[in-house]
Amino acid sequence: MATITPQPVPNIAIYNQLHAGKSEDWQRVMPGTQAPVPIDFLVTLPGRERTSLSVRPGANGTLSILGDGKPIGTIRTSGTPVRLTPQPFGPGYARLGIVEVRATAGASSGAARIEAALDGGARCVVHLVVQ
Repeated sequence: MATITPQPVPNIAIYNQLHAGKSEDWQRVMPGTQAPVPIDFLVTLPGRERTSLSVRPGANGTLSILGDGKPIGTIRTSGTPVRLTPQPFGPGYARLGIVEVRATAGASSGAARIEAALDGGARCVVHLVVQ
């Protein structure tokens, strides 16, 4: 649902195609294995051109999204256990607003939810089907 705001807000969205279906927000992965496609998020920060983005491990299995080294959001999981690993990008991609994570499923089957959120901005959800 779209909301009109007096000023632009930070936004985060899935950047890459997660499987052969178009515009779908899920991947299938076997227990104990890594998802076949890394998850790329595109971040836009109004009024902050050329911000260098990165991801680092945070508390309780979350990942922190950093803009110029300062926390601007988080990536967290819920549901079936999934481990997220940040993948470094070269400075060109980082300045374009793209961050990448790899998801590895735990030993149990089920549905996992990966939610990326920016402070004061949008949320983006990716689903992993572990079976």
